[in-house]
Amino acid sequence: MQKTILDLIITASLFLFVTVLGMVGFGFLVAGVHLLLAAHLPAWAAALLTGSAVLLLAILVLLVFRLARGGRHTGQGGEPPGEARQGASRNAELLDLAIELAGKSGLNARDATLIALIAGTVVGVSPALRRQLLALLTGAEDEERTR
Repeated sequence: MQKTILDLIITASLFLFVTVLGMVGFGFLVAGVHLLLAAHLPAWAAALLTGSAVLLLAILVLLVFRLARGGRHTGQGGEPPGEARQGASRNAELLDLAIELAGKSGLNARDATLIALIAGTVVGVSPALRRQLLALLTGAEDEERTR
């Protein structure tokens, strides 16, 4: 019994230590990216890009976690998803639909992460694809405004 408790304490301590160490390492990584960008851009632009990248990473981690859990989305009071979305914007509805479809597709978190990594790399390397995606997205926004 004492050995089990001691093992639990050691495991929890190591987990806490590794978590803190990882957070410090991630902080230095973010600071390094900021300094690299600050050498080529104004300080405010470097901070804006670095902060946006960290927020995007956090959102992606949350989406992957939600996909991995595969739980059914319900609105307040346990109402069905269709009724919960009545007052939501079109973008929020599309995001919920995409998450729901991804959950039903059987795509696991590892596959979703790999797909996101490959897609991000391809979009990051290909200026032509970036322009096409931007034109597609701005065209959709222009279409929304005309309605």
